[in-house]
Amino acid sequence: MDTLPLSEGCGLRTMSIAVLTDQCMIEINHYNAGVLLSGRYYQELLFRAILHGDHDAWNAVQQCLKVPLRGWMVCHPKREAACRLDNVENYITQAIVRFHKAAILQQVDYWRLPSALEYLRVSLNSVLLDALREATRHLQLS
Repeated sequence: MDTLPLSEGCGLRTMSIAVLTDQCMIEINHYNAGVLLSGRYYQELLFRAILHGDHDAWNAVQQCLKVPLRGWMVCHPKREAACRLDNVENYITQAIVRFHKAAILQQVDYWRLPSALEYLRVSLNSVLLDALREATRHLQLS
């Protein structure tokens, strides 16, 4: 499945969240393969989620963002140590929460897919390192 040309079917504003989600996943997969698409489907989902407060759109954004987060988690050099403290899904959730807060406060250029994914990668790394630092601190205090 490839991205839909905007001239076909309906415009972005009238697309269903399911279609936008599928197209957003295609954009993310292309980005991971080194091909940058416009990111317009991701942007529309995020627009609905953040600016319109659409919970279904936010769930779709999370669904899309969890895919690269899981991939990064598998490759993270501190994965094994971190997973002894907590599970992968909790770390992913924490990274998305940080992204969401930053997006709402407009602390990150979350509208552009590459910027959003880079921020997510940094957030995941921060969540993992924070957990490991906290565990080390507790060991030192014991």
